[in-house]
Amino acid sequence: MVARRAYFSASIEELLSASTEEVLGSLTRDSEFSVEPTQRDAWIQQLAVLQEALPGFKGRGRAYFEFVVPRLGKRIDVVLLIDHVLFVVEFKVGEKNFTRSGLEQVWDYALDLKNFHETSHAVAVAPVLVATRARGKLGAVATTQHNDGVLCPITVSPECLALCIGQVLLFCTGDKIDPLEWEQGRYKPTPTIVEAAKHLRSSGRLAPRGGRGLDVATQALIEDEAEQALVVTVRALVGQMFTRRQNLRVL
Repeated sequence: MVARRAYFSASIEELLSASTEEVLGSLTRDSEFSVEPTQRDAWIQQLAVLQEALPGFKGRGRAYFEFVVPRLGKRIDVVLLIDHVLFVVEFKVGEKNFTRSGLEQVWDYALDLKNFHETSHAVAVAPVLVATRARGKLGAVATTQHNDGVLCPITVSPECLALCIGQVLLFCTGDKIDPLEWEQGRYKPTPTIVEAAKHLRSSGRLAPRGGRGLDVATQALIEDEAEQALVVTVRALVGQMFTRRQNLRVL
């Protein structure tokens, strides 16, 4: 269920009409840890940016705050489903510059959803990095050399986020995403990654045993030991893929 994956989710129209107290209350209740003032302030700023940027997309999608990325053991600040595109939005609150580490972080999240989240395999994924103190910034919208359905990370200042979303929607093609169907997506690597992992295992280049290296939640979802071993191999393979990325520029 999506409730286990996001601390808070709402349609765009619901998000636009929600009070700060409502959203914070839900995020705080569902948080697995005590909420520090810095985290609370970050959520307030994220909500303010989104409520400013999304009125033009009312009735066209859904937002998910703190969406879990099981393979990485982390959470995405915000996932937006708007029309036919999945936006992975990472905020750098209080920052005015865009760092390489920030770009790599949001790109990793996007790649993880694309390769490991079943209902994200076939949709366009746009990683977006927002520095809340930046002004007048809108990076280029472009595909990577891999042409794998994941765009290059886009840098954007808060007041340009709506424009960024509109440009991405024009740039990408595809069927409209059904949020209810998307929410049911399971942990399931893409077939190409699975085949590559099987090849590496059979060749002895990567041969993990059982569920070693899996978090408890993932092991609970994957009971078969052979499948657990494959998942560990897949994770190692994708980890190698991430480390081979070249020519990432801070735009």
